[in-house]
Parts: sequence; C-alpha cells; structure tokens
Amino acid sequence: MIAEDIKPLHLLDFEMPNDFHYDLTMDNLVTWGEVVRDNTYRLPDEFSANDIIIDVGAHIGMFAYACLNRGAGKVICLEPQRDNFAKLVENLSHFGDRVTLLNVAAWSTECWLTTFQPAGFTTSTGYTVEQSGLRTMQETEGDLQPFRGISLRSLVELLPPKKPCRMLKLDCEWSEWEIARQTRFGWCQEVIGEIHTTREGETAEVWRDLMARDGFTTEFELNAPYPYLSLFWSKR
Repeated sequence: MIAEDIKPLHLLDFEMPNDFHYDLTMDNLVTWGEVVRDNTYRLPDEFSANDIIIDVGAHIGMFAYACLNRGAGKVICLEPQRDNFAKLVENLSHFGDRVTLLNVAAWSTECWLTTFQPAGFTTSTGYTVEQSGLRTMQETEGDLQPFRGISLRSLVELLPPKKPCRMLKLDCEWSEWEIARQTRFGWCQEVIGEIHTTREGETAEVWRDLMARDGFTTEFELNAPYPYLSLFWSKR
C-alpha cells in the first residue's frame, strides 16, 4: 500500500467504466490506475477463451476484470474479507459463468484463519491461523475476522481434466510464503503477484528457489517506495 503523501497523481487521471464500482478512496483509485489502466502485472493484450486464471487475493475484482476484458474464458477469484467480497460479487457477477467467486482464503491446508483489518483500510493486511495465537503482521487496532482457509492445491479440482491454469496471481499479504512452501505449481503455466520480504528467510532469492522447483524462471521488480515489497513473474 502506498502512503497518502507519495501517491503519484497521474494514477488518478482516468475515467471509470460503467460496469465497475468502488468507493472513491485513494487506495482504490491508485489500485485501479496501476492494475487496470497501467497494467502493472504485465498482462498480455489478449487471453484465449480456453484460458483459466486463478486470482488469489481478488479484493474487489480489478485484476479479474482486466483478465476478463482481455478475453479469459474463466477467472476463479478468492477473497476472504466480507466487504471486499460483496463488492467483488457486485463488480463481476455480470460476467456470468466466466467467473467463480469464493469467499475464502488460500492457505497451505484446510483451516480457519483470521485476517486483520485496520480501520479505514479495504485490503487485508496479513493472515494468521486463528487457533495458533500468532499475531498478524500489523500492530494497529482493527477487527479480527475469522474466515475459511482452503488448500490452494484443492483448486485444481475446479480445472477441466488435464487442463493447466493459464495464470495464477498471488496478492495475499504475506500468506504467499505459507502457500509457496507447501504447494507445488506444476499445474500452472505462469505464476505472478507480489512478495513481502520483511521476515527472516523470506527473500527474493528464496522465492526464486521455491518457484524453480517446478521449472519456473522468476523476474522481480521492486514496488517502490517500499524495499520489502516486490512484484514477481514466474514463467516456464
């Protein structure tokens, strides 16, 4: 998340489509500018009608919206936070059976989790297993919301037989590490997203090695101005 005083104003210079809605917070405006208008994730100009995308940390649907408007045949969205999920449904339901919307979080196994939601924020800020007593990444006041965590590997059951996931996007606020350590990604053609490198043993080099297990080559781009947040693209 970019601090209010350093948000680039050029990201706010755009027109909204009539079929997508969100609260006009600075965070939402900037995210739309980055993900949809400026294509931060480097999506191709077109997807095939046969392409299946999995969006982990779908928020209110901006990444999925960009994929669907590029022709993706199916986008499976995971978003645990209640208010975000309600907006996700509002924004994407008109795509019909081209979307599957799940009010859950991806994790390494089936379990109950909590997400910490600081007051005034609309994106989740860290996952922790509810019964473990672990603290979340943020130490500010906010609501702890219990939600269902599912194994990312279980999503393979939603794919047609012998058909790989065209693209898996991970933008899930630190839980990408729990997922990557316990999940193999041979069923994906490409994995993209963001990684946080604030904790010991969680570096770009370690992430590159995790992806290399399944034959991926990974490229990183620092998400300035924060040295602990990088975008990544893992391709085979």
